[in-house]
Amino acid sequence: KRYKELKNEIVEILSKNNRKFDSHFIDNILISIHQNTLTLFAGLPGTGKTSLVRLLMNILSPQERNREIAVGRGW
Repeated sequence: KRYKELKNEIVEILSKNNRKFDSHFIDNILISIHQNTLTLFAGLPGTGKTSLVRLLMNILSPQERNREIAVGRGW
């Protein structure tokens, strides 16, 4: 029950920020985060990878525990 509430809250916040994803995509992200695995987002420039991660960080973790590390091509 708590998981469904969390997931619905995340979907609602993402929707308010014009981000709509399939339910299984959100499940996969939350499972990956819960298992402390490294999660990589790959895709063409400008597809919203960074903004999605920033939204998820703001939703799921305290601001003082976040650190953004920029990466570049071939890194």
